[in-house]
Amino acid sequence: MGGAVGIVVAELAGVGFASLVAIAIGGFVAARLSGHHGLLQGGAAAAVCIVVVGLVDTFLPAPRLPADTGLLILLDVAHLLAGTAGGWLALRT
Repeated sequence: MGGAVGIVVAELAGVGFASLVAIAIGGFVAARLSGHHGLLQGGAAAAVCIVVVGLVDTFLPAPRLPADTGLLILLDVAHLLAGTAGGWLALRT
């Protein structure tokens, strides 16, 4: 559920800082719904978002993801950190 929330918000908000916030929200929702293992739930929600957005971007006529592999890996790590931070925050509040 958290992955779905992250995907929807990220697609509506766009690329950049907004996508980090969207995935953090998805991690928050996933951890809040599960009630335990916030970091794991947030990271899993972020991973689902990364995979689905990557697959969707593959079939778009004009890709939105960067073509540089190093930058793409850096962005994926940032998204994973945002998701885990959202999951951690969900169980701290």
